[in-house]
Amino acid sequence: MGRDRIEYLDGLRGIAIIAVVMFHGYVAFPDTLPFGDRFAVIPLRLGWQGVQLFFLISGFVILMSLEACNDVASFVARRWLRLFPAMLICSCFILGLENIIGAGPNSPKTWINLIPGLTFLNPALIHSLTGLSIASMEGSFWSLYVEVVFYIVFGLAYFAGGRAFAVALIFAIFLCSLGLRLIFGLDLSSLGSRIAAATDWIGFIHFGWFSSGALFYLYWSHRRWPMLALAISAGLISAATARFAIPERMGLCVVVLLFATAVTVPLWQRALSSRVLLFFGFISYPLYLVHYPIIRALLPAVAVHAPVLPSLLLPVAPIACAVVTSWAVAQFGEPLVRQAIRRIAGLRHVQKSAGAVQP
Repeated sequence: MGRDRIEYLDGLRGIAIIAVVMFHGYVAFPDTLPFGDRFAVIPLRLGWQGVQLFFLISGFVILMSLEACNDVASFVARRWLRLFPAMLICSCFILGLENIIGAGPNSPKTWINLIPGLTFLNPALIHSLTGLSIASMEGSFWSLYVEVVFYIVFGLAYFAGGRAFAVALIFAIFLCSLGLRLIFGLDLSSLGSRIAAATDWIGFIHFGWFSSGALFYLYWSHRRWPMLALAISAGLISAATARFAIPERMGLCVVVLLFATAVTVPLWQRALSSRVLLFFGFISYPLYLVHYPIIRALLPAVAVHAPVLPSLLLPVAPIACAVVTSWAVAQFGEPLVRQAIRRIAGLRHVQKSAGAVQP
């Protein structure tokens, strides 16, 4: 993959994380915001759809990463070494923040709440396996749990049957999850609905996004237009069948088309390679992990101590603090922890994979 193409993927990550941060800073949980739902308008209202853009990027890049690995073990080592350092640093940071300021809805959290994030296991899965109810350190970690399930299923399928089999399998899993939801619902009133709900919280319902991203990669690597049509179709099916109102579904369709133009239009690729978007792409993973706890902790204080500020400016300082914190983690913290892990575990042979995935 050429340097310019890596950059436009980083630019897409930048767009995705900016959208998510703006959503949490201005729209999410209006009862906790000093300005209520004043800014709950499109496009801010649709900022959460940056997560689906991350899923598309993951489908694209993970297939590319798999083609650079010799076996499942090397793939898992690369993924874990990519994700764990920032998760460790940010989870400990959030734990300290929650206990010092008490900013979380269920504060204060304890070290036990580190377990879901550090193991990348959905709290619902932990409860199903052990009977223990352990809340995640942060609610937004849910997409990381979905990503890891995708890594496992897709990686095993790839090395068992090849890339065509792997892509077909994850799309089939998505269709099965969708079918169960449409037939039985998610109300837990029957065995079928309980199975449908389980496939939903495990993350299978999101596999359509990953399959779309993988198909976009196959188009990019072979330049076959039918593959592009399949990629767009898979993404639009995922968007059209999402459990949201029509404006939200239309927004998700725009996300698919945004990605499609990124892999096909050189002018758009150059725009995505701007320094601002590349910077936010670089810090997107730690920023995703820490932005909402920081906003939640600092926004009320800003509203109290700077009452003359217009509502539009109240989240600016908390968001800036989150950006600076994330840059420090990405620039200094992650490399140090990753280097320490390599020394301790003897993983010096594990190289940084191209286009490392951001959740």
